[in-house]
This record gives sequence, structure tokens and C-alpha cells, in this order.
Amino acid sequence: MGSSEALDLNITMEEKISLKDISQKLGFNYDHTVQDWGIEYSNAERVSEFMQFYEDHITLPGALMRELMELVVASYNDKMDAENNTPETDTEFVKFMERHANDNMVGKVAGYWIRITREHNEFQVGKLLEGIRFGSLESW
Repeated sequence: MGSSEALDLNITMEEKISLKDISQKLGFNYDHTVQDWGIEYSNAERVSEFMQFYEDHITLPGALMRELMELVVASYNDKMDAENNTPETDTEFVKFMERHANDNMVGKVAGYWIRITREHNEFQVGKLLEGIRFGSLESW
């Protein structure tokens, strides 16, 4: 799938955008039994697309934004695992995270990755996230 198309956000108060709707827009085969949506659907080759999708849909409800941020971070972690990243190749991701460091739920996603990186010392993205100042850094 190429660049993401904007979701039609002209909805009434009774209608709700769901993770299923977002999955369809991103070309995922939605499975309601998936527990960690962002991790399950992560894709190292689509990081830029996922970051753009996040920015294009910044007004979605907080829980959906958290899932989208999880998708971005998990996908970037996969990319770091697949490539020999240098500070220069991390620039786009770091700038994206800095732009959204104060967004609702971003601190929770970052906190989660930092915590599991410290506990297991295996997730490169957590080490990268430690260098970014977040508005609130929590772990769920």
C-alpha cells in the first residue's frame, strides 16, 4: 500500500471509528482476537507510512492514537533489528517522536518500550527513546 489515505472523519457523534476501520485503511486483515495490535501488525518497511498516517489522523480518540503510536514504534524497532542503524538513519523517527512527545498516550508507549528494554536489554528502539524528552513518561 502506498501513502495512507485520510479516513473520512465526517462522522456523527453516534458513529465511532474503530481499530477495524483503521486496519482496513492500512490494508491489514483485522483480527479482533489480536491482543497487541501495534506489535502484531508492525512492518519495518512501512514506518514512514505509519508515521504519516498518525499525523494525518491526530484527532482520533486517545486509545486509537496509542495503538497507532505502538504500531510506529514497534515497526521502527523491527527496522532497527533489520538494518544497521546509525544516528543519521534514526533522524526521521527521532524528529517524529519529538514532534509528538507531548501527545496524549505517547509517553505511555515510550515508557513501555523503555521499561522492557531495561528489563530485557534487547529492544534497540527503547534505547533510542531514552534520549527523547517526553511530556509525561509512564509505563502501563
